[in-house]
Amino acid sequence: MSSVKSVVAAINGLCMGGGFEMALACDLRIAGEGVTAIGLPETRVGIFPGGGGTQRLPRVVGEAKALEIILRGLTFDGAEAHRIGLVHELADDALARALEEVERGLTRMAGQQRRHTSLNRTREHRERAHRLAQRSYELGE
Repeated sequence: MSSVKSVVAAINGLCMGGGFEMALACDLRIAGEGVTAIGLPETRVGIFPGGGGTQRLPRVVGEAKALEIILRGLTFDGAEAHRIGLVHELADDALARALEEVERGLTRMAGQQRRHTSLNRTREHRERAHRLAQRSYELGE
């Protein structure tokens, strides 16, 4: 999942398998205090997570903890998920909290990122044009 905008996951209830993998792809994960299970339980029955969770999970909780979660098919309640870093924050109402974050300007970072991306592309284009001009000069064209 790739976006120039910040993506916030509001997690309520259960967040397992593909839903958890989608949440891992988000920039910020806010879980409701009533969340009862977050994780990749499919590995308990020999099903391999196919949505990128095995690649993203180590980036979030570290390689050793991710390996344990994947091999054992562990799931966590919201408080434990917060404690180990699977979610950034616990809230009474995850969706309301996520919307609050967006209103406070979390997506402002996306505009800054877009500007930096644009500047990088401009620099890359200049460098490519310079290399092409240099190559053309060397070939005598």
